[in-house]
Amino acid sequence: MMNSSPYINSGRAGMKADLLLKGDYVNVYTGEILTGNIVVKGSRILCTDEKVEARETIEVDGLMVPGLKDGHIHIESSKLVPSEFARVVVPRGTTSVFADPHEIVNVAGKEGFFYMVEEASQVPLRIHFMVPSCVPASPTDESPNELAPVDVAKLLDVNESVGLAEVMNFPSVIRGEREVLSKIYEARKRRKAVDGHAPLVRGLDLCLYIYRGVESDHESTSSEEALEKLRKGMYVMIREGTASKDMKIIRCLKTQKRRILLVSDDESASDLVSKGHVDYLLRRSLEEGIDPIEAIQMVTINVAERFGLRELDGIAPGRLADLTILRDLKNFEATSVYIGGKLVAHEGKPLFERRAIKRKIGEIKLPALNLDDFIIKASGSKARVRTIELTSSLLTEEREEWLPIEEDVIKASRDTLYAAVVERYGRTGHVGRGFVRGFNLSGAMASTVAHDSHNLIVIGNDAQDMLIASKKLEEFGGGQVIVSEGKVRAMLPLPIGGLMSDLEAHDVARGEEELKEVYHSLGGRLEDPFMQLSFLALPVIPRLKLTPKGLFDVGRNEIVPPVLEVV
Repeated sequence: MMNSSPYINSGRAGMKADLLLKGDYVNVYTGEILTGNIVVKGSRILCTDEKVEARETIEVDGLMVPGLKDGHIHIESSKLVPSEFARVVVPRGTTSVFADPHEIVNVAGKEGFFYMVEEASQVPLRIHFMVPSCVPASPTDESPNELAPVDVAKLLDVNESVGLAEVMNFPSVIRGEREVLSKIYEARKRRKAVDGHAPLVRGLDLCLYIYRGVESDHESTSSEEALEKLRKGMYVMIREGTASKDMKIIRCLKTQKRRILLVSDDESASDLVSKGHVDYLLRRSLEEGIDPIEAIQMVTINVAERFGLRELDGIAPGRLADLTILRDLKNFEATSVYIGGKLVAHEGKPLFERRAIKRKIGEIKLPALNLDDFIIKASGSKARVRTIELTSSLLTEEREEWLPIEEDVIKASRDTLYAAVVERYGRTGHVGRGFVRGFNLSGAMASTVAHDSHNLIVIGNDAQDMLIASKKLEEFGGGQVIVSEGKVRAMLPLPIGGLMSDLEAHDVARGEEELKEVYHSLGGRLEDPFMQLSFLALPVIPRLKLTPKGLFDVGRNEIVPPVLEVV
């Protein structure tokens, strides 16, 4: 029987390679910059620093590095389908991403997972899928889908699956609850990675979280927290995306970086287009004082080792020929990108096509809403309320303040807005209500991107504007919208699950920029208000969040009333 292994050949005699790249390259195993030959045969590197006849020889002007990798991302947060996402990031030097599709799986269940796999299959970018561990993210949330341990086990056996995605329900892991531990067990018995999500988890709780099988974390917002997780054996992912900007903590991590990964987590289309992807992470790391070779290691070999993919770890014999050619180690601008020995991007342009797979996924079926669904009533002259207060990260704080009461309605303002999360799947019709500070908005903004169950979230200082915004999104099958003085001022339809567009990246980016411009014209001061808005509904990141069931205190793990006192 013929052996089809790529390593089997007739020996040295008559050996001829497909490609020989001559120039400088980064050896991530030793941390050196070397000069030599990279010889490619088929999809793999045959040898380095040796002379082998090749069908094509290229003198490289620049520096060859292993293909850049993002160890943790939710592609849906870019609002792009995977094939269009690939056309944006591959020319930037990205050759692999490790994607958690829990956004679309919350919306559409296993159908959403296989939609992402199908979409990704038509492009050369290596999209390694993690199987969502928390659908829904928390028992407090409302999602139409649920992945039980048996479902997780089946998805872990899909070829594209490399592990269990971030285990967000960390309280249940710490308590040792059977449901979530069964999912971790299914991954571990297959020797697949188990990613974590443990914001502010320290001490004995962290020990228990790791003891029960979780291996990594991307939620550290201080160097002390990150260092404790490193010392306890975790891989620590430092993220710098559109919403979370944690790169600054790496400056204070005075330790070796072999178990640190730089990741984006969530990045908008406009940021991908204007700032970049992994190349942007590298530039930011330099701004924080990281050595460029060390930074390259954090987006190449560290990522491959974390997920047990030795064939992707560096430039060496037997490894897959995924190579990024950088102009220099200052701007990290990619000039050419190879995946599996094939040139897939050159001078910022993708050399592959894609077709958007249009499919109706998920649904937007709101209850019969009226103005009373967006206000909070009380009898008196003023009320002391709990308010969600934004911070510079995904963490929120709880603030107490007094608000006036007029005609039995607690009044919102530009500073303190009404907030509501509406169950969007036509099942319970629940509407959770509260108040939020930090958006400084006159009008209303609404989105069906609301992690992780992606119910409709809407905020504003005018209930009529909030009602119009909600109905407009239902009409278009999801998206993001801003309404002021009864008129729609900007809108970005997201017809694929209420999360993604089938348009090209530049068109989606323009839509995002228009929303931001209108928001700023109405008094807003946040850099990316819709990314911040999308995380207000996520009840697994402290401290105060909003779900269709009501205002949720993450630390106390319970629904709490928004009104504390009325006088």
